[in-house]
Amino acid sequence: ALDTLVRLLEDWNVEVRRGAVYAVARYAEKGHRHPGALRKLSKLLNDEDDEVREIAEYAYSLYEG
Repeated sequence: ALDTLVRLLEDWNVEVRRGAVYAVARYAEKGHRHPGALRKLSKLLNDEDDEVREIAEYAYSLYEG
């Protein structure tokens, strides 16, 4: 499931990205990390959608910390 969510972080649809980044953050809160997620989350730090950016910042901090 986490593999699919990480893949969806690059989806063209903002609502799909928003849902995926939220789910990846929830997984990270529980200690589940995906090796490719940090790179994709870093790209979302510049997303055009404010909510995606905010959640990506939170998820990124969980991955770093």
